[in-house]
Amino acid sequence: MPQERLLDWGQFALLLGGSRPPSKKTIRRWMKEIPGFPQPVVLGPATLRFRESEGRAFIKRLRHGAGVWKTGKAPPKSPGRPRKIRPESTPTNESA
Repeated sequence: MPQERLLDWGQFALLLGGSRPPSKKTIRRWMKEIPGFPQPVVLGPATLRFRESEGRAFIKRLRHGAGVWKTGKAPPKSPGRPRKIRPESTPTNESA
């Protein structure tokens, strides 16, 4: 039986994101927020690794529409940059 391949943070991020991998902070957030998200294997006090097979299985579930968040809805869309709201200009009553 082949040995399970363990991935470090960078390798796992590349597996998830391809050309635009998520940050370590984002992966940590997903670990808390997304049910069924692959959990790391603790190898030491400061060493975590992810099972490649679990990462690939998770991606496969997402592609087949099985990935849902706690709310049962699709992930929220990023609001993007906030728009500046300019106050409406009020006409001035100038008496000349």
